[in-house]
Amino acid sequence: MFEKAMEERLVSLRAQMKRKLLDALLDGMELPVPEILIRRSMRGRRQEADRFLREGGLSEEERKAALARMEQECRRQAEQEARAAALLLALARRERLSVPEAELNRRVRAMAGET
Repeated sequence: MFEKAMEERLVSLRAQMKRKLLDALLDGMELPVPEILIRRSMRGRRQEADRFLREGGLSEEERKAALARMEQECRRQAEQEARAAALLLALARRERLSVPEAELNRRVRAMAGET
């Protein structure tokens, strides 16, 4: 039990460190991102938030009001996410990084819970 808690904590810390590193790289960097990517990310975030609020028992009116309050932060996060993805893609291309198809398939199956 202790080992599992420590492993979860390490995973969380690694994710935080990666996010801080990306934020530092993106800070002050002018990296234009297509609006369609931002809107797509926002749509996913809205759907996730709406599902969460619905599961929390909020009425439709309450959900709409809560989602409206979250809109600006949702857009900021979507822009940051899109900029980070564009930066990582550019770095991968510059460094000629690729993922073997077998590894990609293995990861997709693992994410789908098929392993």
